[in-house]
Amino acid sequence: MMTYNRITLLGWVINEPELKEYEYSKHCCIFSVAVDRRYPLENGSTVEVFEVTTLQRADFCKKNLHKGSVVLVIGELSVYPYQAKTGAPRLGLRVTASEVNPVDKFGPAMGEKIKWYEKKKAEEKKDEGTSSEEP
Repeated sequence: MMTYNRITLLGWVINEPELKEYEYSKHCCIFSVAVDRRYPLENGSTVEVFEVTTLQRADFCKKNLHKGSVVLVIGELSVYPYQAKTGAPRLGLRVTASEVNPVDKFGPAMGEKIKWYEKKKAEEKKDEGTSSEEP
């Protein structure tokens, strides 16, 4: 039986891409992409965040992607364990990208979305359970 693991994301970059160098001079670029959800989660969130790692276009991503950039990512999805700041075990979603393409057709509307997302995260840090309306 053949299996298939493929994910396509169209979202916005929520942090500056970080370039890491590994053995044998291989570069890896890591950044996070936020996408809208059709239905809210139990905590009311309408945004899902994915960590993206790419090897093939690492230098391109570092040079051309920035916080707020709209990006199309195609790759494979995996789950990884990590420890939250509180010490509780958590699971994260990681996409190992085979294709990363900037999309600049959304302009200022995406900038407003970024501001809303940052404001919401700041409010959540101050008071757990508080949510603001999406623009």
